[in-house]
Amino acid sequence: MMWSRKVKSQPNIKHQNLAKSVGVLIAARRKSLGLTQGELAERVGIEQESMSRIETGSITPSLSRLFSLADALDCTVESLLSPASRRKPDQSLLLEKLLGELDEAERAFVVGMVGDFAKLVRSRRKIEKKTK
Repeated sequence: MMWSRKVKSQPNIKHQNLAKSVGVLIAARRKSLGLTQGELAERVGIEQESMSRIETGSITPSLSRLFSLADALDCTVESLLSPASRRKPDQSLLLEKLLGELDEAERAFVVGMVGDFAKLVRSRRKIEKKTK
């Protein structure tokens, strides 16, 4: 039995947020390498306008285009996707990478700050639940 799924003509909000997040990461990597949009577009084999649309999140690059972009930006596809992910394992890996770039004292400071901020967020959430 074949199952069909109705496809919406407009992308949903999650999809739009992902496209924007990936676009921001691509733009940041491009800028860190000192490349213009035109130069990156040329390396990937697309028009500069298409590159602009990818970076602004107006369009989502295909998987094969992501691989081309990663090659042109000398990075991994994962580095273009993981920071945009809302999955706990991906976020944990990102935090681990960020902490790995710090010395012991800096890591302790950041971990303390994150712990304090998490307590603040939990407290705020409890207050909001009580007022509803």
